[in-house]
Amino acid sequence: MNVLAEVIAALWHTPRTAVGSSRSQEMKTRFPTHLLAIAGAISLLTACGGGGDAGDTGASTADVEASAAGDSGRALALAYTLPPLTAAPAGLTGNVSCANLRIGAVTVDNVEVPAGMACRLTGTNVRGSVQVAPGGILLAGGAVQVAGSVQGDQAAHVQVTGVNSRIAGNYELEGGGSATLTGVQVGGNVFVNGLTDAVSLKNTRVAGGMQFTDNLGGGEISGNRITGNLQCTGNLPAPIAANNTAASIEDQCAPGGGVTPPSPPLSGNVTCVNLTIGAIRLDSVIVPSGASCTLLGTTLNGTIEVGATSRLIAENVNVTGDLKSDGAAELRVSGTSRVGGSVQVQRGAGASLSGLSVTGDMQIDAMTGPTAASGNRITGNMQVVGNRGGVTLTSNTMGGVMQCKENLPAPTGSRNVATLKEDQCVGL
Repeated sequence: MNVLAEVIAALWHTPRTAVGSSRSQEMKTRFPTHLLAIAGAISLLTACGGGGDAGDTGASTADVEASAAGDSGRALALAYTLPPLTAAPAGLTGNVSCANLRIGAVTVDNVEVPAGMACRLTGTNVRGSVQVAPGGILLAGGAVQVAGSVQGDQAAHVQVTGVNSRIAGNYELEGGGSATLTGVQVGGNVFVNGLTDAVSLKNTRVAGGMQFTDNLGGGEISGNRITGNLQCTGNLPAPIAANNTAASIEDQCAPGGGVTPPSPPLSGNVTCVNLTIGAIRLDSVIVPSGASCTLLGTTLNGTIEVGATSRLIAENVNVTGDLKSDGAAELRVSGTSRVGGSVQVQRGAGASLSGLSVTGDMQIDAMTGPTAASGNRITGNMQVVGNRGGVTLTSNTMGGVMQCKENLPAPTGSRNVATLKEDQCVGL
């Protein structure tokens, strides 16, 4: 089968829509145009004699990425639309901005893929985390090792493959295009939310849980071994799920697409132990030590308190008081969340704070794992002090002072706005 036929076949068989839905009819109408566009791109590249630089093995970009992608049509097509990737300079160390680079088996601290850029990691050892900015493309494999998390915010494509590849933290995608995660060992959780193109999650080993929510491009979830729960909700079409093992397999990923029974009504102050709470009004929420809690569109006339070794995922929440987290194993707050007081995050294993509107201050202190704050609007100050897991600060706006000190390594990031930037925050 020639290259064009392989691409068309892969795209045609990638699960995208439910038959009979309005979205299905729309995609059937648009599909031939999509194929023609890809065919044109491939023809042009063939005429020009390539489609990317050669990797260290001598294989072309197309060969390497088509092989790694398996049956992910989007990833296969990306193999032919990548910009030329330049070999990273010798002796590369520290924090790396991977802008149209290919990085081999070297050790670096953190990797950032800037907006609209592409990055290939082959056998790379990353002591911190990998962040993929809007429109960015990450292709990682060949026994890549990431001590922190792989995170994408509106990324075009995030791909990590290989049975010898390992992510010690989370694989976490919020919005964007497509994704492939195949054969990888993940020490934390897998979160894939709000993607618009095809997703493939296959044959992974996940120490935490896997959540696949509100995606619109279709997905295949198969052969995964998950210690925690496998949850699939709000996806259109529903994913194709098979041969997964987990503590529980729920909602759209359950056999027959079963629906989890609703939780009993909640009110007042709630101790959230392994619950998912939706768009209701409560007073305060406490997540006790070792528990997990998910808040989706919840309104609180009080505070959120997250205890040691616990986990909180909060999306589109509205809190009149403070958000406090002390020693949490995981904290992830995203969407159009609002906090009427301050956000205080300390001594945790990692955190992601994205898109928050905070009336008070934001404090990130003494974190031991990778922490990211991006796109937050803060009326007061931001203080980032004494963190040891790496902190990424991007596109935050605050009415007061941005202060960073005693962090090792120093925080990374850009496009932050403050009345004054102090110490390690200067230049961010």
